[in-house]
Amino acid sequence: MIPQLFKHQEDDIQFINARKRVLNFSDAGTGKTRTTIEIIKRRKDEGRTLILCPKSIMYPAWGADLEKFAPELTFNLAYAEKRAEAFYKNSDIVIMNHDGVLWLDKILTKTPILNNFIQLVIDESTAYKNNCQRSNIVNKLKKYFKYRILMTGTPYTNSLTDIWRQTLIADDGQRLGNSFFKFRDQVCIGKQLGNGITVWEDKPNMEPIIFHLLKDIVIRHKLEDCIDIPENNTQKILFELNKKHFITYIEMETNNLLQLKGGKITAANAAILVNKLLQIASGAVYDEFGNYHLLDTDRYELIRDLAEARPQVLIAFCWRHQKDQLLKLLPQAKVIDGETSHKTRDQYIADFQNKKIPQLLIHPKSGAHGLTLTAGYATIWASPTYSSEEFQQFNRRIYRAGQTKKTETLLICAKNTIEDQVFQKLEGKLTRADNILKLFDRNLNP
Repeated sequence: MIPQLFKHQEDDIQFINARKRVLNFSDAGTGKTRTTIEIIKRRKDEGRTLILCPKSIMYPAWGADLEKFAPELTFNLAYAEKRAEAFYKNSDIVIMNHDGVLWLDKILTKTPILNNFIQLVIDESTAYKNNCQRSNIVNKLKKYFKYRILMTGTPYTNSLTDIWRQTLIADDGQRLGNSFFKFRDQVCIGKQLGNGITVWEDKPNMEPIIFHLLKDIVIRHKLEDCIDIPENNTQKILFELNKKHFITYIEMETNNLLQLKGGKITAANAAILVNKLLQIASGAVYDEFGNYHLLDTDRYELIRDLAEARPQVLIAFCWRHQKDQLLKLLPQAKVIDGETSHKTRDQYIADFQNKKIPQLLIHPKSGAHGLTLTAGYATIWASPTYSSEEFQQFNRRIYRAGQTKKTETLLICAKNTIEDQVFQKLEGKLTRADNILKLFDRNLNP
């Protein structure tokens, strides 16, 4: 039996059905995929739908949900080796990864492959927030689609300018204009750092203006307002580097140089120095050849203790040495990263949900989107990330619809190191993003 829609999903369907262009900025886990599938069903007789999404969720999120919620719809997965075949087959839906638009742009010069498509759905639309080739191509291809739905729970991660290209794809510049630079000048202030470098910061109190410009096409729901879900508690776990490890950290911080047995590690500029300090704080440092030199394992013994004290956990790792050390200490753990095949990944997800795997080690770039891992009790960040999008999305893997127990987010942080600064900057990004998203919240502003 197909599960019933939530009340907010029924309201969203009415909202989308009355519009040709929509930005769905609801939290991860609020059922954006299911809502969009219902819209596809209603528009099926008008023509086909193209879904663009991260490669990692083409089947795990979209394919699986289509089979579950709309078995009457047909779909094809346009993987690289069979993209043309997916489009030429007469299915209701074609699902393709974000970078597939580069191929699509080329083939359109040879054949009108999009002629019978009427709807474009972009999942995790922040993939097109920057000025890059694939963003420019999507902006060119949008003209083929009568209906456009863009979806992400994290539309604004660094600046209000993040929203501009996503909106342009949706509404052809009707609300925020056709010029990025004009928009940036309106919402940001440029600060000179020297050497010709300018940093653009949002002007104060611009959020209400953006809200009024976009409110007629934006859907926004917080997870907690839609679904009865036990709370998630976030806790920073502080620990001290041992004396030898801390001396190594200070040596790099002070001299931009670290002397190892195998040679020197240097930091040529401030950006490289920050990266090296994060590496060292996390227990290793990488040389110019990409090899790492292990400095200490205290952090990973702490993570092991935290993981083993809980039935099932997700552990986010950012460095190769973190994966290696955690696998040594947690031999039952499995890994999902860029080297994991789709088949293996799907099996690990199923096994974790069936309580056969106690720990999943996941790189956020490979597991921040589309995974439901509600068997988990805690998410552990082995070290901090600058990406507020990856942070928010990854934490929603266990804290989402279907979760029936209280959960934790544990942030491992070395005291008196740059890690604490990174977590503070991350918190600042999350606060700024929340300020504008609160304005769009349909429960607060019906």
